[in-house]
Amino acid sequence: MLAASPVSSETSYSVRVALGTGTVLAGVAGAVLGDALAGVVSAFAVAAFLAGALQPRLLAPLIAAGCVVLPPYVGWLLPGGAFINMQRGVMYGGLLGVTLWGLRERMEGRWLVPIETLRHRPLRLSLLLLCSAWLIAPFLAAPVGTGNAVRALNAALYEALALWVGLSFTKGADGRRTLQLVLALLLLYTVPYWVYELQAGHTAFAWYVPPLPDLLSGRGQIFRNGRIRVAATFGQPLAFDQFLLIASPAAFSLVFTRLPRLLGVGLAALGVAALVATGSRSPWLAIVLAGGALFILRRRRLRVALAIAAVALAVAAIPVVQALRAHSLAREAKSLLLTRFSRRSEAEFSAASRVFLTLGALREIRARPVTGYGVNATATSARLPSVDDYYLAEAVEQGVVVAGLASIALLAAWLGLARARLPRGALWIVFGVGAYLVEWLFVGLHDTSPLMFLVLGSLFASQASVGPEVRAVGPTPILRLEGGI
Repeated sequence: MLAASPVSSETSYSVRVALGTGTVLAGVAGAVLGDALAGVVSAFAVAAFLAGALQPRLLAPLIAAGCVVLPPYVGWLLPGGAFINMQRGVMYGGLLGVTLWGLRERMEGRWLVPIETLRHRPLRLSLLLLCSAWLIAPFLAAPVGTGNAVRALNAALYEALALWVGLSFTKGADGRRTLQLVLALLLLYTVPYWVYELQAGHTAFAWYVPPLPDLLSGRGQIFRNGRIRVAATFGQPLAFDQFLLIASPAAFSLVFTRLPRLLGVGLAALGVAALVATGSRSPWLAIVLAGGALFILRRRRLRVALAIAAVALAVAAIPVVQALRAHSLAREAKSLLLTRFSRRSEAEFSAASRVFLTLGALREIRARPVTGYGVNATATSARLPSVDDYYLAEAVEQGVVVAGLASIALLAAWLGLARARLPRGALWIVFGVGAYLVEWLFVGLHDTSPLMFLVLGSLFASQASVGPEVRAVGPTPILRLEGGI
């Protein structure tokens, strides 16, 4: 099991001094060589490296902040041509620091992964499938090109590092409470940005010119029905939605701690207001579906009834499907979409376009089912259609093997957590993660995925810390822990 050596007060003070000094020096150097925002990026990157090498538990707030503090198009263009934004700087710096820390820990005979998490079947299955997807992704990506293999490895390391940090360093009451407070503070941090957008009609970063000309900038603004859709520091309203789906339930879960309950309620209200300001439809559908699924999974009799009803509907649908296949409806459906459905409103046009994009993605998957077309191919290739579905997009880019393993792993992980007996605060976060995963059915963005994996690792650790006598769902009241989620 993961055993950390005792840290004396002198050692802890030295770590804080090293982190503070290194962060300040890196920030000053970045500001001098680039600009003020480049200084912020370099400061966070060096802080992540020092934290990973000296005190990896500090990576949890840094990974979360790296997804939120600055938009993804803000960064530093290095002399070699590499673009480093805040998230990339934090992940690379943290990974390098953790590598040094891990070499030292293994030399001293300590485990790098908490073994107790592997004793539970849902966690073991999910981790096995995720690790399999991460390991084979670079090899299956290699036929497309060496650069694609490197990008696949890079994507796997992003997710693996975040999951490992959450799993290893947020399992105690202090670690869980820290993650809750970090997400609450980041939710508060976004408030001035989206309020400014509503008042000014543009983002607070509209003045910023990205160092790479082909990057999305803050000058473009998205509207719906004449109303601005806020994006805060995420560059895209849908990415802001993804953050809110996780941060708002996490902030509300503070109701179940010793902090004033009004704090959690107020933060959740801010999250709902921000969701309204984004003007998006998918998060509300994700909330309904995730909430309904969580309710059903925690009611055993209801699960059995719904399973029987699903089988009955499937059997009854057989003659209906055969009748539909007997009539050639494809031409009529296409004519209806083109002449009526997609012209009535923006919502109907969006729904119709999703149908054609999905069909195009399925054709591309059938052409290259194993290797895919390359990481980020749907965003950079004009030949491939962009897909508003993360799971389909991953299958197009990395093939059905990697996408299937990762999707099944995430589904198994969430189903296991939804049925587990966890503290009430943790159940709210399980709900948030479920809503995030459901929204991936309607959103192809993955800039905030490290945050989701960080929280998922924390939930894994919470389940592993609950004794076997209270893990299965039953009629007894849900356990309440005062120290954290």
